[in-house]
Amino acid sequence: LDGSEAAALDGSEAAALDGSEAAEFHGSEAAALKRVPAIKGLGQAILEQQPAAPVRTSEGSAQEVSARLEQVKDAAKEMRQRTVKKVKELQEEAAIIVKEPKFQIMTISTGTGVVSLGTAGGAFGAAAGVVLGSAAGVVPALLTFGLSIPAGALIGGSTGFFSGALIGCTTGAGAGGATGFCIYRYRVEIKNGAVQVKVKVQTMAAQSYEKVNGAVSCAKLAIKDAKESVRAKASESWDLAKAKVSKAAGAAKTKGSAAVTFATSTRTGVTSSFAALGGTLGVSTGGTCGMVAGAAVGVVPAVFTFGLSIPISAGIGLLAGAAAGGSMGTVTGAAAGYTGFTYRDDIKRSAGYIRTKTMDSAAQVKQSVRSLVCAGTGETA
Repeated sequence: LDGSEAAALDGSEAAALDGSEAAEFHGSEAAALKRVPAIKGLGQAILEQQPAAPVRTSEGSAQEVSARLEQVKDAAKEMRQRTVKKVKELQEEAAIIVKEPKFQIMTISTGTGVVSLGTAGGAFGAAAGVVLGSAAGVVPALLTFGLSIPAGALIGGSTGFFSGALIGCTTGAGAGGATGFCIYRYRVEIKNGAVQVKVKVQTMAAQSYEKVNGAVSCAKLAIKDAKESVRAKASESWDLAKAKVSKAAGAAKTKGSAAVTFATSTRTGVTSSFAALGGTLGVSTGGTCGMVAGAAVGVVPAVFTFGLSIPISAGIGLLAGAAAGGSMGTVTGAAAGYTGFTYRDDIKRSAGYIRTKTMDSAAQVKQSVRSLVCAGTGETA
């Protein structure tokens, strides 16, 4: 046996030797050594030179055990090789399946259906479970001091969530898988249909573009013609309106000149103008004074009327003052206009005389001031 197998047999197989033979052998040798202690070394040397007895165990001899171990090793090695080969084949098949478009489309569609409908089913199931669980927990609420309501809601929500999620995932997986299978199965027809739809849409778009382009061109021509027509009509209308405005302005100017002439060169016109002017000034002045006076009068009972007498009295004073001032202003203005127009020549002469006297007085004052200044400085005026 080699070193490793001998070391293994030293521990296990040596212990399995027949007990009677080992005891008898060791007992006899030990007794012989005790009886002849002088030749102890010689006896030990003789024992070491004796050939070793074949080792046997309950499983057989060492050679048989070694052979069986080799068979086991070979079988394990062969099993390992077959396992590795099978794993590689499975990996290659899985890679082929994963790379297949059909598997990819069905996996994606199935996963999408599971996620979408599973989420929706879980949410709706949880909501419905909470409502039903809370409703069921209301019945024993008096006996449980209200704890049955949240407990029922929790149980119902959990049950509804898992049930809804399970149903949604199952439905989503089935619907998604069927959709993915149909898409992959009829991908050629779908592609052809999409191409036909695309071509038809492009054709319709081209036809629509041509129609729209033609309509736009026609509209542009119509707009251009209408623009020219409107421009011609607008120019004609502008000339006509300009002529009418010029005529109306001339008539208004003539009437205005006549009105100004009437208001400044006739006794009636001057009297009417001064009456209107006096009435306007009288209304504004009288209204202002009347409002101030009315407000002042309304201050007295303001304590009893909570201040309402002031605006009321001011309004009454405004109306009364405007009426009185307008009347007086009209009469005074009319009288002034009538008197001024009747004695206009005398007024002009008096105004000329006053202006002459004013100028003479100003010249005399100027001369006097100059004389005084010259006398103070010693110069000659």
